Amino acid sequence: MQIFESRQGRLKVIGEHPALDLLNSVDVDRGRVSDFLESGVALARWSEVAALTPPDEVQKLVAALEKESVAGAVLGKVHAMRQLLADELLEVRQSEDLAALLNDLLPHPLLSAAGEGVILNSRGDEPAEQRLLARMALHIVALLLSVPRAHISQCEAPNCDWFFLDHSGGRRRWCLMQGCGNAAKARRHRAKLST
Repeated sequence: MQIFESRQGRLKVIGEHPALDLLNSVDVDRGRVSDFLESGVALARWSEVAALTPPDEVQKLVAALEKESVAGAVLGKVHAMRQLLADELLEVRQSEDLAALLNDLLPHPLLSAAGEGVILNSRGDEPAEQRLLARMALHIVALLLSVPRAHISQCEAPNCDWFFLDHSGGRRRWCLMQGCGNAAKARRHRAKLST
């Protein structure tokens, strides 16, 4: 498990898939929203921890996202991608052509259908921030096309809404046993003692 630190605090990167880690980059706890991708530099650093940006590209990405105009535009697209994925997984809406919706968020269409999948059409000379957006879009599509929905779970803890890959066949209930799972066990134990 990787740890990402920002002004919002410490974020455990636990989703086991970059698209799920993107979803988990916003945390709602008791009505308080913490968006760990609150700045361009935070996005660049998080993308390295979440394995979306190769280490040799991080400094270029940081330099690009230090510019407020670039960071604002990129963060807006990242937040839109995150919301699009959340809507898909929570079945708020089902998109017929997710690649087309994601392409709308890219500077120019980089995703195209290829049989049952999607391919990334990159020249390799795009700016670092565009490559990050393209990789995010590709990971979102790859998650939805290649991972059965039964293997994507959301934590059952009352104050947690994180997503994770569930390799147990639907038996896993908590994002992390060391956190949410132990808290649930402690609540059940206190409830038994009080009756």
